[in-house]
Amino acid sequence: MNALYIGRKGEKLDITDIVVSAEWSGDKMQCARELVLELVYSRFFGYAKVMEKMEPGEVCVLLGEDGEELFQGYIISIDTSIAGTTRQVRCLDGLFYLTNSEIAKTFKKKTAEEITKEICAELGVPLGDMASSGGKKYTFAAIGKGAYEAIMMGWTKALEDTGRRFIPRMIAGKLHILEKGKTVAARVLSSDTDILDASFTLSIENMVNRVRVVSDKGKLQDTLGNTDDQKKYGVLQKIYQKGSGEKSGEAQKKAKELLEEIERTASIGALIGGADCHDLITGNAVEVKEPVTGLVGKFYIDSDTHAWSGGNYMVTIGELRFENMMDEHEAEEK
Repeated sequence: MNALYIGRKGEKLDITDIVVSAEWSGDKMQCARELVLELVYSRFFGYAKVMEKMEPGEVCVLLGEDGEELFQGYIISIDTSIAGTTRQVRCLDGLFYLTNSEIAKTFKKKTAEEITKEICAELGVPLGDMASSGGKKYTFAAIGKGAYEAIMMGWTKALEDTGRRFIPRMIAGKLHILEKGKTVAARVLSSDTDILDASFTLSIENMVNRVRVVSDKGKLQDTLGNTDDQKKYGVLQKIYQKGSGEKSGEAQKKAKELLEEIERTASIGALIGGADCHDLITGNAVEVKEPVTGLVGKFYIDSDTHAWSGGNYMVTIGELRFENMMDEHEAEEK
């Protein structure tokens, strides 16, 4: 692991020698990836003048063992104490500017790609590649909405039309929209080689195995569900009430979205890291073969933490799912 500091005037400095520890993490709901650096700080140390100049808004870059750029982000906060010998520097990638800015726009017949491009242009966020949304155009208002939320409104509509799930990710300082789960991590995880601790949970707490569709006056019109699950776990039912004038096909589609299967979640509490672990990040998938806890198959990563300290590199995957989930934001069409 190596770390660079880039000042406001573009000057670069390798600060690897003063990094006590580094923690690089991401979460499906957090949006921006985060880097927290603990740096040696002393007025008698050679880097003291540089450290004293470091301020929010400047850039830190994290490089892997092979020189690959893992993270490029902006310093959000710097914590220093009089008695302390270290300084904690917290950074977030460029999604920070989208999650902390609001817009006032009405999009008329725009694709998710066009919506993303328009918002990024307004806020000065560099744009990279985007997965295909299917080309359908949407019309909705985003007045006083967060910029990130508005972008995801467009991609949530693309999910509804294509069945594909999407995730925004900053790569080399540019915003990319990727198809979530399409990239499978290179390393196959196994307790025989690198998993030190893991857990697996099965739960029917949020299960919905039957949905009844009723008219706006409460008259039963349709019943959807998984009869095998009903026999095995009992009936867990929800009601979907059609709006006045809503078509049956649209009501059935929305009712199906209420169905929830048995929830399978897992976490890997300790994993020995290496150069082939850099793609074990939120939004990617991973193959797991851990028969003791039942973690066997392809999982989707929804939370991850990579930590370097004392010459050790450890990875924690806080949330693994059998189902591919997306951070959805609904928009009301106008």
